[in-house]
Amino acid sequence: MKIIKRSNYNLFVSENSNFNSFFSNFKKYFTESNYNNLIVEISENLNISKEEIVLFLDYALMLNEQKFSFVLIQNNIDVDEIDEQLNVVPTLQEAKDIIKMEAIERDLEF
Repeated sequence: MKIIKRSNYNLFVSENSNFNSFFSNFKKYFTESNYNNLIVEISENLNISKEEIVLFLDYALMLNEQKFSFVLIQNNIDVDEIDEQLNVVPTLQEAKDIIKMEAIERDLEF
């Protein structure tokens, strides 16, 4: 796992080949970190199912309540099968764009 801190988001990058190990590291990081926008990049080498992706929904909702964004980067999953409250995009640039758009929405009180 690798954590990269930027001014307006933290990037959590999976380097594990096992989802359970990755998710365990993620949960530990999440509980120990201060709230900030969070991007989670899931390695293409990590075989992940729709059911496993949905495990991130509670964390996304927690951040949303605190007025922060949560975005998953994963391009091997059909986003139409994922709850629309969970942002799943294929690239880092799109994840950054989601964070910017949601910040604007919060500023405008949507």
